[in-house]
Amino acid sequence: GWTRGQLVLMGTVGVLSAHGIVRPLAFARSDGRSPFGILVRYDAVESDVDRDDRYHFFIAGVLFDLNPRSTLVLDYQEQLADDGAPPLPSPGSFRALFVHINVNF
Repeated sequence: GWTRGQLVLMGTVGVLSAHGIVRPLAFARSDGRSPFGILVRYDAVESDVDRDDRYHFFIAGVLFDLNPRSTLVLDYQEQLADDGAPPLPSPGSFRALFVHINVNF
C-alpha cells in the first residue's frame, strides 16, 4: 500500500536573495534595446540558525540575444559554505561555468 510522507521542522532557516539583469547599452540607444546584458544573482542561506550553518549561491554572467526569441548566456556559478562545513543541498559545494540557450516558441 501507500505510505504517508512526513515533514519534520528541525530548526529555523533564513534566506536573503537578490538578482538582476542589466542591459547597459540600452541606455545609449534611441530605441532602448540592446542584445547584450549582464546578470547577477546572490543567495545567502542560513540553513539552521541554531547551529549557525551558512552557505551562499552566486551567479554572474553575460547574455546575448541571438534574435527576439532566443538568448545565449555564459555564466559562472558557485555554491560554497561560509562557516565550517554545513551539509549543503545537492550537489554540495561547487564552482562551474555554464552555457545556456533559451528559445521561446
